[in-house]
Amino acid sequence: SDLTGPELKRRVESLAAQHGMAYEKAMSELDKKGAIPQLVDEIQVAKVLDFLTSNANVETSSEAELNR
Repeated sequence: SDLTGPELKRRVESLAAQHGMAYEKAMSELDKKGAIPQLVDEIQVAKVLDFLTSNANVETSSEAELNR
C-alpha cells in the first residue's frame, strides 16, 4: 500500500545503516530473499498497535496481563 512506502524506506534505510550497506543494496538483498512483504507486515502491525494503544485507556491490571 502507498501509505507504507515511506515507512518501508525508513525501515530499510535503518537496516542498511545497521549493516553498513547502501539503501539500494539492502533493498535488493531483502527483495531477493522475499523479505519485503514481512517488513510491510511488521510496519502495519506496529501501526495498528500504536493506534490501539493511543486510543485505549489501558488499566494497570490489563498492562500487567500484557507484560507477562
